[in-house]
Amino acid sequence: MKKFRLFILAAAALAIVGCDGGLSQDVYHKTMTAENAIDNYEYFKTQERAIRAKYQDEVIATEAVTRYKAMLPQDMSQWASADRFEVQRLETIKDGIKYTVNSMVAEYEAKASMKHKALFQNNLPTNIFRGTNQVLEFKYSMPNVMGSN
Repeated sequence: MKKFRLFILAAAALAIVGCDGGLSQDVYHKTMTAENAIDNYEYFKTQERAIRAKYQDEVIATEAVTRYKAMLPQDMSQWASADRFEVQRLETIKDGIKYTVNSMVAEYEAKASMKHKALFQNNLPTNIFRGTNQVLEFKYSMPNVMGSN
């Protein structure tokens, strides 16, 4: 009886897929073409490199803030207004770059989580995230295309 129910469920699923006018087959072929595979792989590779480069900009901006503050007196009340302005300017640049990195990572993660995109991440990070110390971490693992995340 259990096998019969499974058979009926499978037949119903095939009937639904077969009744979509070939739409699912078109989607499959558009997703699985060699050209699309290359485009998707290139997207992930380009995005990974862009994230790494922009993150380096964030590290450099953070170091610039640290170096500038190191030149100033410990007591902030002794800072000249020009120094306060410069620290604020450098912090704003650093924060802007950090927000850009976060946005790029969010887009990468969103596309990486799509089942039909995960197939094309060969040898690329499957997950990019900020660790507890705010450092970007790149996780490499085989995507679980058949199961759930």
